[in-house]
Amino acid sequence: GWQVLFIDEGRLFLVLAPQGLRRIGKGFQIDIYGFQINRPRDGLIYFPWDTVTVAMNAFLPLVRHKTLEYDNVGNQSLASGEEQRLYFHKPFNVPCLLSNLYGSDFMTPKEGHFLQKIVHGNPICENKTSTAVEQKDMDRCLFSFFRSVDQDDDGMLDPQDLEHFLWKSIGGPAFDTHAEVEAGVNKVMEKLDRDHDSSLDKSDVNAYFWVQLESLLNADEVADWVIYAVQLPEYLGNIFRENSVTGYDFPELIENGGEAMKTELRIEQSSFRRKLIWHIKACLLGVGSTPTVPTKIKHKLESFSTVSFSWDKSTAESFPVHSYRIQRRAVGLHDDGDGTRKVVNSHHTADSPSTVQPLSSPPTSEWVTVYVGGECEFVDSGLELGHNYVYRAQAWNSIGRSDWVTV
Repeated sequence: GWQVLFIDEGRLFLVLAPQGLRRIGKGFQIDIYGFQINRPRDGLIYFPWDTVTVAMNAFLPLVRHKTLEYDNVGNQSLASGEEQRLYFHKPFNVPCLLSNLYGSDFMTPKEGHFLQKIVHGNPICENKTSTAVEQKDMDRCLFSFFRSVDQDDDGMLDPQDLEHFLWKSIGGPAFDTHAEVEAGVNKVMEKLDRDHDSSLDKSDVNAYFWVQLESLLNADEVADWVIYAVQLPEYLGNIFRENSVTGYDFPELIENGGEAMKTELRIEQSSFRRKLIWHIKACLLGVGSTPTVPTKIKHKLESFSTVSFSWDKSTAESFPVHSYRIQRRAVGLHDDGDGTRKVVNSHHTADSPSTVQPLSSPPTSEWVTVYVGGECEFVDSGLELGHNYVYRAQAWNSIGRSDWVTV
């Protein structure tokens, strides 16, 4: 259902769009920028679009690759019952890369285009990506977490180990009775025990970690998780975002009592670090669940500038829903293909042609958060004449978020 809307082979640029879209910038599209490796010489990467050359040691695109090997006839060599592991990579060192590309003052707002055309002579960026060494380090951190739960140190997590973990490490209103702890243990076993032997080994915990990572792949998702799930101040979420922290880094962040949070992220307040450790541990071991999506969303247009919403409360295991997030996006009422939006007066007859009124505002805006709160109702009074509006809602609890539901 996709089409190539635009292609520039010389600059390795491609635009993909849904069928029916005729012009760039007039709807959803995917921009793809290519680059050439080892050009103009080995060790360099050339971007034709910006005519910029970057050192390989300063840049690596986001990569998600599988570790599964194939035999000589093309069959997968995955053993029966074994799960395929995925690896996630991120740029080596984002601040260093941006400094090389835009100068050391890349965070300072300024007008114009300041991209440096030759950057491979600048300082080499320290490798901070997921190398084989870091993969082993992450495995070590996961193993350290596993051992902290394994009370009898027998290399397996049985229901007694999990019960102790829920009482001592999680606790709180969700697990302050024996019945709640027992139900929590059963849910963890149900999620993680792949061979149904009533115990968990390191591979069970490791496999579940990669499943959890699917919703925390980038720094923006983790920053939202810090703000809306953990319910910490927004500046702490921005610390995670600015340091490109992803879910991939979670095992390291909780090691040694959260030492990395203090020394690398500069989170000085111990109560914040303890709260983060609590939530990360719950996520790593599959405690609780994320919320269901908000349902039965009703809306009523109160006036041309005000609309009210109500919805049914979302549910989740162990940890209740504590907030909802509503976002709004303005879209054009009409676009005739030449970039000019018009409002058409619908009150006309065949003898009275419709009134066409040009609008200068852009046809589509970005998503804007207009509500965060625990109530299942909301009034938005910031609407403008000449727009259609699309809303989307999600629910949050201490584990994470629901999917978006669009209105």
